[in-house]
Amino acid sequence: MLLSNTGFIPGKTHEVLGIVNGVSRGMGVNEAKIKNHAENANQDMIDAATQLGADAIVNIKYNVETTSGTSIFATGTAVKFI
Repeated sequence: MLLSNTGFIPGKTHEVLGIVNGVSRGMGVNEAKIKNHAENANQDMIDAATQLGADAIVNIKYNVETTSGTSIFATGTAVKFI
């Protein structure tokens, strides 16, 4: 599964399948935990996109909250190459 924070994959034409989301929450705030939570949020999005039959997720945005532990919310657009 290709992941991109741009709205397209260079050289590919695609159709939009829908919005996918991922979230990961836990206690503690440090670089390793944030990276782990980001990977978990990405995997949630990949799982949702796979169920839609997507080849990629584009226009990915992240929101990180560290006020009471670490929460990472990820949102992207699942697309299929045509």
